[in-house]
Amino acid sequence: MELSEHRHILYFSEQPIVLMEELLNIKKISFTHIPTGIPETALAQAQQHYTALKASPFVENSGIGFILFGSACDLALPLQQLCEVKMLLVNPLRRDYFPAMISVIEASEEESMFLQIKAKLENIV
Repeated sequence: MELSEHRHILYFSEQPIVLMEELLNIKKISFTHIPTGIPETALAQAQQHYTALKASPFVENSGIGFILFGSACDLALPLQQLCEVKMLLVNPLRRDYFPAMISVIEASEEESMFLQIKAKLENIV
Protein backbone atom coordinates (compact mmCIF):
# COMPACT_ATOMS: atom_id res chain seq x y z
CA MET A 1 0.00 0.00 0.00
CA GLU A 2 1.54 3.32 -1.09
CA LEU A 3 0.71 5.92 1.51
CA SER A 4 1.87 9.48 2.03
CA GLU A 5 2.28 9.14 5.79
CA HIS A 6 4.51 6.67 7.59
CA ARG A 7 2.14 5.23 10.15
CA HIS A 8 1.04 1.67 10.69
CA ILE A 9 -1.70 0.11 12.80
CA LEU A 10 -1.91 -3.53 13.73
CA TYR A 11 -5.49 -4.23 14.63
CA PHE A 12 -6.59 -7.34 16.45
CA SER A 13 -10.02 -8.95 16.11
CA GLU A 14 -11.51 -12.33 15.36
CA GLN A 15 -12.49 -11.26 11.83
CA PRO A 16 -11.40 -8.34 9.60
CA ILE A 17 -13.47 -5.21 10.25
CA VAL A 18 -14.34 -3.50 6.97
CA LEU A 19 -15.26 -0.15 8.57
CA MET A 20 -11.96 -0.11 10.46
CA GLU A 21 -10.01 -0.71 7.26
CA GLU A 22 -11.98 1.98 5.41
CA LEU A 23 -11.28 4.47 8.22
CA LEU A 24 -7.55 3.71 8.15
CA ASN A 25 -7.48 4.05 4.36
CA ILE A 26 -9.20 7.44 4.59
CA LYS A 27 -6.69 8.56 7.23
CA LYS A 28 -3.83 7.26 5.02
CA ILE A 29 -2.62 4.86 7.70
CA SER A 30 -1.34 1.48 6.58
CA PHE A 31 -2.60 -1.50 8.56
CA THR A 32 -2.37 -5.19 9.20
CA HIS A 33 -5.19 -7.30 10.58
CA ILE A 34 -4.11 -9.90 13.15
CA PRO A 35 -6.77 -12.60 13.67
CA THR A 36 -7.12 -13.54 17.33
CA GLY A 37 -8.75 -16.98 17.14
CA ILE A 38 -5.61 -18.58 18.60
CA PRO A 39 -4.01 -16.14 21.07
CA GLU A 40 -0.51 -17.66 20.86
CA THR A 41 -0.54 -17.36 17.07
CA ALA A 42 -1.80 -13.77 17.28
CA LEU A 43 1.02 -12.86 19.68
CA ALA A 44 3.63 -14.48 17.41
CA GLN A 45 2.25 -12.71 14.33
CA ALA A 46 2.17 -9.38 16.17
CA GLN A 47 5.77 -9.74 17.26
CA GLN A 48 6.86 -10.67 13.71
CA HIS A 49 5.06 -7.69 12.16
CA TYR A 50 6.29 -5.31 14.86
CA THR A 51 9.91 -6.48 14.48
CA ALA A 52 9.74 -6.16 10.68
CA LEU A 53 8.18 -2.68 10.89
CA LYS A 54 10.76 -1.45 13.41
CA ALA A 55 13.59 -2.74 11.22
CA SER A 56 12.20 -1.17 8.06
CA PRO A 57 13.42 2.27 6.93
CA PHE A 58 9.75 2.87 6.03
CA VAL A 59 8.93 3.51 9.71
CA GLU A 60 12.12 5.34 10.68
CA ASN A 61 10.29 8.53 11.70
CA SER A 62 6.80 7.17 12.03
CA GLY A 63 4.40 5.53 14.40
CA ILE A 64 3.22 2.03 15.03
CA GLY A 65 0.11 1.44 17.11
CA PHE A 66 -2.18 -1.41 18.09
CA ILE A 67 -5.99 -1.42 18.24
CA LEU A 68 -7.63 -4.38 19.99
CA PHE A 69 -11.34 -5.17 19.69
CA GLY A 70 -13.50 -7.05 22.22
CA SER A 71 -12.00 -10.33 23.38
CA ALA A 72 -8.70 -9.42 21.66
CA CYS A 73 -8.19 -6.91 24.49
CA ASP A 74 -7.12 -9.87 26.63
CA LEU A 75 -3.87 -9.76 24.63
CA ALA A 76 -3.06 -6.19 25.75
CA LEU A 77 -0.66 -7.04 28.56
CA PRO A 78 1.23 -9.81 26.73
CA LEU A 79 1.52 -7.53 23.68
CA GLN A 80 2.80 -4.68 25.79
CA GLN A 81 5.53 -6.97 27.11
CA LEU A 82 6.55 -7.91 23.54
CA CYS A 83 6.20 -4.55 21.79
CA GLU A 84 6.67 -0.96 22.91
CA VAL A 85 3.62 0.71 21.37
CA LYS A 86 0.56 2.68 22.29
CA MET A 87 -2.65 0.70 22.29
CA LEU A 88 -6.33 1.41 21.98
CA LEU A 89 -8.75 -1.09 23.49
CA VAL A 90 -12.24 -1.05 21.99
CA ASN A 91 -15.06 -2.54 24.07
CA PRO A 92 -12.87 -4.69 26.33
CA LEU A 93 -14.59 -7.57 28.10
CA ARG A 94 -12.60 -7.02 31.31
CA ARG A 95 -11.60 -3.80 33.04
CA ASP A 96 -8.42 -4.77 34.91
CA TYR A 97 -5.67 -3.94 32.41
CA PHE A 98 -5.19 -0.27 31.74
CA PRO A 99 -1.45 0.57 31.95
CA ALA A 100 -0.26 4.00 30.87
CA MET A 101 0.17 3.33 27.15
CA ILE A 102 -3.35 1.94 26.78
CA SER A 103 -6.44 4.03 25.93
CA VAL A 104 -9.93 2.59 26.19
CA ILE A 105 -13.10 3.18 24.17
CA GLU A 106 -16.44 1.77 25.18
CA ALA A 107 -19.33 2.27 22.78
CA SER A 108 -22.55 0.36 22.25
CA GLU A 109 -23.18 1.75 18.77
CA GLU A 110 -20.87 1.10 15.82
CA GLU A 111 -21.03 4.69 14.54
CA SER A 112 -20.08 6.11 17.94
CA MET A 113 -17.26 3.58 18.27
CA PHE A 114 -15.69 4.52 14.94
CA LEU A 115 -16.04 8.26 15.61
CA GLN A 116 -14.15 7.74 18.88
CA ILE A 117 -11.50 5.62 17.15
CA LYS A 118 -11.07 8.31 14.48
CA ALA A 119 -10.58 10.94 17.18
CA LYS A 120 -7.93 8.86 18.98
CA LEU A 121 -5.92 7.71 15.94
CA GLU A 122 -3.58 10.69 16.10
CA ASN A 123 -2.64 9.75 19.68
CA ILE A 124 -1.84 6.16 18.72
CA VAL A 125 0.40 6.66 15.67
